[in-house]
Order: sequence, then structure tokens, then C-alpha cells
Amino acid sequence: MDAGVPADRSGSHKTTPYKVGGTWYHPLKTARGYNEVGLASWYGSKFHGRPTANGEVFNMHLPTAAHRRLPLPTIARVTNLENGRSTQVRINDRGPFVDTHERIIDLSYGAAQRLGMDEKGLARVRIEALRGPDVSGQAKRQDRPSAKPGARDLYLQVGAFRKEQNASQLKQRLRDLDLDRVVITTGHSEGSRIFRVRMGPLSGVARADQLAQELRSAGFPTGQLVHE
Repeated sequence: MDAGVPADRSGSHKTTPYKVGGTWYHPLKTARGYNEVGLASWYGSKFHGRPTANGEVFNMHLPTAAHRRLPLPTIARVTNLENGRSTQVRINDRGPFVDTHERIIDLSYGAAQRLGMDEKGLARVRIEALRGPDVSGQAKRQDRPSAKPGARDLYLQVGAFRKEQNASQLKQRLRDLDLDRVVITTGHSEGSRIFRVRMGPLSGVARADQLAQELRSAGFPTGQLVHE
């Protein structure tokens, strides 16, 4: 896929659940503590001048972005992990809706230029929420993950199975919710191999608590915190 061509612009306003391509998406009620790493792409002239998901007019030259789950609008810092460049963007649109297991944000052409990824098309980035619904600078500092040497990744384990098929089925159901990255790890218990379904790595305990509430609302077990 040409990373300069964005996905479907249809979506929701603010935090309303919405459906695209047969999949329901449930935006977060707050952006507080949000911190995510994944692939970014960009979109430009094809949608220049058209309305975004929250009713604003898309200007490809302004630093804006589309995100599937953050409440609209959210101000976020996006850092290109491949070259260290960062910029602030206003998230006012929904997307991307292709390669959703990898791509986490669609940047405007202007934002992509600032990050030095407009020619390459794709880049690995970190997204940090700064301001928006129920977000403050103080809360963001409190929720920022620790960078202490030797710190281990934090996950929310939602299930553990002896049959890989059962783990795969749960993984797909969780991915359909589009709440966070879902992985299957293996281990052993009482001499038998087990398949553990986990969500993460997470930015911190605050994000884990938020994710547990979202799972509960969707009818899933809230899981347990694990470090790896």
C-alpha cells in the first residue's frame, strides 16, 4: 500500500463508538496517560479541504492527525523514533483503518514533513497525549512510564489456555475491540505448555487500570497485571 494514501476518513465525533468496515471502534473517554508506540503513515491532497471526523476542515499543511481511539480533539506529541524529531499535532480525525495491527496514526502531510517522514511514507513513532478531554500536564507527568534501568514491560494478562486455538480466538476478539496491542506468549505450568493472552506493553499502571475498565465494559475479564 502507498503510505501517502490515507485510509477511509469516516469515523466518530469525540468519544462516540463508530463502525468502519464491519468493525466497531470504541474511543477512549480520556486521553490521560496515553503513550503508544507503532507505525505512522500520512495523508494529504486527496482529502485537503474535506471535513474531518469532528467537523473541522482538513488542511494538509497543518500539523494534524487521525487516530482510531483518542478522544477528539487531543493535542499529542509525536516523536519519530527513527530520527529523533518530534512535533505536536491536533488529533481531529479517525483512522487509519488498514494494517491496524501495526499502524497507529495517520499524520497530515505537514506533520509528516516536520517529522522527516514525508518521503519515506512510514515511520516508527511514539504518541504522547498532552492536552485534551480530561487531560492536564500534571496528570501526564504522573502517568508517564518509568525509565529506570532494568524496568520491565507491563502487560495486562486477560487469559491463559492449554490449547493454542483458544488463545488465538480470544486474541482475535480482543483485537476486534481495538483497545491496545494483543500478543500471545508461551510458558509452562504444572509440566504443561500454556498460551497466555496479554495486552501491551502498557505505559504504566494508570493505563492498565483504564484498559481493565474498558474490558469490563465490553464484557471481558479485567485480567491481571504482569511484568516481563
